[in-house]
Amino acid sequence: MKIPAISRDVPLVSLPMNKTWTFVSLCTAVLLVVLLPGCSIVGGNRQGTTSAQARDRVLPVIEEPPSLGWKRIQYQSSVCPAFKEFIHAKGLPSFVIEDTGLTTRKIVVFYDKTDQAYLVSVATGVTGQKFEVSGPEPIGKQTHALFDALHKLELAQANLEKINAQTKKMSP
Repeated sequence: MKIPAISRDVPLVSLPMNKTWTFVSLCTAVLLVVLLPGCSIVGGNRQGTTSAQARDRVLPVIEEPPSLGWKRIQYQSSVCPAFKEFIHAKGLPSFVIEDTGLTTRKIVVFYDKTDQAYLVSVATGVTGQKFEVSGPEPIGKQTHALFDALHKLELAQANLEKINAQTKKMSP
């Protein structure tokens, strides 16, 4: 069976090429070039560069060395002045869980030492930000056990990082 040759003179897809179609094509191309890169930039800036890593995870908040949880607290404080005031008033939490949607952020902050948890909701819209805090709620025994295990893992990871850093310094 012989495959027919495709002529370069005949387009594979035949589209009407009148002035209206050319104008629409040009407008569509300009919009795609202008808007699509902007969507990723705006989305990235709105949620921060660590948003995907933090979503739906229990993150310890450790200032030195800065943990992912600490970075998320810093980011959320930078984009929401009310959240910054809340953290300033209550102090850094022990742990944080974050769920970020397109227009809403829900952040659960856990204060292990005071046995309290708060749900912080931030909705961003055309009229600005709506900030709500629910709580405090007591932290249960199972959650405390989880936090203790996470603390031990964080300490082990920090020790491992120290050992790795010392080993690198010793090697030629």
